[in-house]
Amino acid sequence: IRIFIVDFNQERQMLLERVFPKIRLHCFEHGYDFQAIDVTWGIKSLILDEHNITRLTLDLLRYCQEQSVGPNFITLVGDRYGYRPLPTKIFDKEFKQMLAAIENQEHRKFFTEWFVLDENSVPATHVLQPISSVYRDFNSTSSNARKAAEGNWQKAFNRLQDILYSSLKGISDEKARPKYLLSETHMIAQEAILRSDNPNFNCILMRRNITDIKKFVGNDSKISDYLDVNPESGVIDSHAQDLLSTLIDNYIPSRLHHTNILSYDVKWKANVGIDKNKSTDHSKYMNGLCTDVTEKLTSLVDQAIQTHSSLNFNDDDLYEEVNHHTALCLTKFNEFHGCEDLLQAIERYVRSNSKQPLVLLGPSGCGKTSLISAATRECKKWLGSSGCVVVRYCGTSPESGNIRLLLRSVCQQFRKIYNGDPATTPETYKELRDDLMKRLKMATTFFPQVLIIDGLDQLSDDDNAHEIQWLPKTLPEYVKVILSVRSDSSSPALRSLRVNFIHCDLCNYSCSKFFYSKNFPQS
Repeated sequence: IRIFIVDFNQERQMLLERVFPKIRLHCFEHGYDFQAIDVTWGIKSLILDEHNITRLTLDLLRYCQEQSVGPNFITLVGDRYGYRPLPTKIFDKEFKQMLAAIENQEHRKFFTEWFVLDENSVPATHVLQPISSVYRDFNSTSSNARKAAEGNWQKAFNRLQDILYSSLKGISDEKARPKYLLSETHMIAQEAILRSDNPNFNCILMRRNITDIKKFVGNDSKISDYLDVNPESGVIDSHAQDLLSTLIDNYIPSRLHHTNILSYDVKWKANVGIDKNKSTDHSKYMNGLCTDVTEKLTSLVDQAIQTHSSLNFNDDDLYEEVNHHTALCLTKFNEFHGCEDLLQAIERYVRSNSKQPLVLLGPSGCGKTSLISAATRECKKWLGSSGCVVVRYCGTSPESGNIRLLLRSVCQQFRKIYNGDPATTPETYKELRDDLMKRLKMATTFFPQVLIIDGLDQLSDDDNAHEIQWLPKTLPEYVKVILSVRSDSSSPALRSLRVNFIHCDLCNYSCSKFFYSKNFPQS
């Protein structure tokens, strides 16, 4: 289950803290994975510089739609139509018509400086230039220089937007004009709800209506965060408000059943806005929202599980293998008690910039497997509700007894996660070793990976598995690998894996001082 979330800061935080952990546990107990994906996590200035944020947002949404077997989108719409991005491309035919409608020569010059003709594109297209091509310090490491560049870009953005809107009257095809007016919120809702085959199975919309907000326009500095107002005059942007009304009163209700629309009326708190910590009414609103979203999301997840379970997976070896290790993880997690410092040490590794595998060493029976299981359960929380966690317990199934079969099932699962075909996974050890590296390199800042393998000493000696040649010594970016092996084993694996490690001994447990050192800088 992969959910793309679009909402406001406080509501988002409440979902992350109070709703998603319950949904994640509910999914886990039924053998399913749960991820909440927010495009604002990990945004870098380069993405903003290239004007790629909207495209990236829509790409992530489509990824969730493709990957989730059930609900895939949840958003909160308020009283603000929201940020309206500039188009990254304008077809030459429309650009010429727009340019002809711009009477001010300085405005025409300014517009053409930012939208430059790409002569290699077919059809001919004018492309919005990177911000840093004009404001060189936009990506500067100097905070003062960067802030100055950001301020200059904001002024240029507002000017370009005014010129763009005034030029739309020049486009002869009236149906081609609206796409230049849409907010990012509208584009996302349009993709998620209006173009979905079954939005009532996939989508939840929370509608927050601040009933008295317009009374405070012009007298409250917080208004612009919640309502569309002109940045210079402070007057309500009536056109943006009309577009918002069309979206939430007409388009969305025509595609989304009223039971999937959770509506809330709240009142404004002067010079504060909406804040659960400063208003008991706002606190009650958010508590109710969490209860409603938990109930509705659980219902949609249960529908998805029921539908998915009705499919014939009995002959699917990969499904049986993943289900076996997931069930074993849950069983072993229930045996985990104490050792919070060890779990925190593993969390430190997962959150760090380290590119080396982490090895848990300990004698037989010390609790490595239950610790591994607890870490598996917690990984999604550490990754910020995103990312992919693959776990295997060596020697507990036919597919995990030797390294070739283990690598094959791991690579098959990664292929499935990334919407590939598990049937195309190679069979030979050498090919699988190379394929594993390819799968690991698919990790990104938005979809980090954690591969967890417990009990390496339980693998057979086939293909020299204990020499650990199948695992890269330096991991790709956004990848973490956690392994465990008996410290009292004579296996060559123990000698091969004496790298960064936690010494796990539940009788007298302690963590390697090296592990807590500067070798694991926080990401």
